[in-house]
Amino acid sequence: MKALAWLGLMALLWAPAAWSDTEQKLTDTGYVGLTYSDWDFRSIQGEKSARLDGATLILGSHITDYVRVEGRLGMGLGEDSPQDGLKVRIKHLASWYMGPTYSPTEYWTLYGLLGFSFVKGDTERDDPTAFPEVPGKLLSSSFSLSYLLGTEIQVWKDIWWTMEFGRIHRDSETRIRMMQLNAGVKYRF
Repeated sequence: MKALAWLGLMALLWAPAAWSDTEQKLTDTGYVGLTYSDWDFRSIQGEKSARLDGATLILGSHITDYVRVEGRLGMGLGEDSPQDGLKVRIKHLASWYMGPTYSPTEYWTLYGLLGFSFVKGDTERDDPTAFPEVPGKLLSSSFSLSYLLGTEIQVWKDIWWTMEFGRIHRDSETRIRMMQLNAGVKYRF
């Protein structure tokens, strides 16, 4: 339900693009950002899920007015228990993305990114023999295809507020999916 609310808000923000003909020039501009991340782990132990908070540092560049590339480093800020006796946490992650960007106005940007992520997690169990289908490192595979959709709104001069939704990881063996909701600020230079 939370994801639907985010998507609805993003759709409302995107609607005025149809009425605007002012585009922003982005070529050769870079940015650095910091986001608060809400990571949703789905399909742990079947239908069980866990929610973790995290922080992500972003460094990126617009290589043209319509394409951006960026790298991200993140870390978990806690742990969750999808089931009694099992705790999960994210130690750190790194991502690389590239994708289209569009600025329908001078104060608003939309983008979609596709890339790869490397995620390191951990589990803690009350009984070491419990939950044999969940790896001790939480994920069997550390690398995965990632994607996200986002929007940026200018707050003041070169400071932008950003919202994003997407998938950061999908484990090929356990089928655990790590979805992301991000909100934060970016500084363009």
